[in-house]
Amino acid sequence: VRFSFKTFTWASVPALPGKMKVLVTDLSGTALDWRMPAPDGFGSMPSPLQLDTCTAAVSTTKEMRSKRVTGEIAVETTPSTYAVVLPPPDVVDVGSVFIVRLSLKTASGGPVGGQKIRVGITKTS
Repeated sequence: VRFSFKTFTWASVPALPGKMKVLVTDLSGTALDWRMPAPDGFGSMPSPLQLDTCTAAVSTTKEMRSKRVTGEIAVETTPSTYAVVLPPPDVVDVGSVFIVRLSLKTASGGPVGGQKIRVGITKTS
């Protein structure tokens, strides 16, 4: 099954660089159930055979799970575009302080938080 994400929103990123993998499921929870039944006669098998059987089960489970998990998804933190939310005033006295607010967006359109930027304002006329 091939799939793609149209959008993906991170609720919070506890540390950077934030990375995760997503488990693909049909929402019934069956993808989260990795139990495998023990084969017939498992209790009476010699220990080395039990170990081999368990190792094979773990390998099969890992293989099944890897087919349902996406590749690594990383948090996009690099600013790509900006928009002026609160522009500077048209006229100010020399030495006065004023607020300019910008909205930074990543390439995919998500907001960028926690980034410090330097803005230079020059005389236009």
